[in-house]
Amino acid sequence: VVYVFEETCRQITRNREQGLPMVPISVNVSRLDFDLPNLVDLISELADRYDIPHSMLHVELTETAYSENPGRVIDALQELQDRGFLIELDDFGSGYSSLASLNDLALNVMKLDMGIIRQAARMNDYRIVAAAIKMAQFLGLTTVAEGVETAKETERLKQLGCNLIQGYYFSKPLNREEFEKYLARQGDSNDA
Repeated sequence: VVYVFEETCRQITRNREQGLPMVPISVNVSRLDFDLPNLVDLISELADRYDIPHSMLHVELTETAYSENPGRVIDALQELQDRGFLIELDDFGSGYSSLASLNDLALNVMKLDMGIIRQAARMNDYRIVAAAIKMAQFLGLTTVAEGVETAKETERLKQLGCNLIQGYYFSKPLNREEFEKYLARQGDSNDA
């Protein structure tokens, strides 16, 4: 995970040096990563070495990472959040202990699993998605819908108050060069 955080810091630095729009980047942290006793210090030191605002690095937690060693994960996430990093709960709705984890974890963002988004679109029934968004709003969390593929899905999620939407409707996964070109286009469209 240290390598991934360092590469992410390098990318943010490259974006800044090229005058590209500054956007936060999320890094998945696995249950094994939480076994590193100095994980929080390592992440903080990397961000500081590259002069990256901590809020530009999002720590993305999967539900399985939480379930393996909840005490260590809870403490590390709270310390990361206290240091200004944003914490994302990934794939909300894909497991069985997600609701319990919302009370325990220091979170900023709830990412709604693409499975519940696709099921809602297929059935044209967004009640579960709407309830998840309302719950996130009540908890003060930003919501992100994953796996969005159509304009109709995008519009419906906006109507429900979803904060951010990601998926193939906007872009396929991009390598570094494509990502930089994408950011440059976004910056150009914002200047107009």
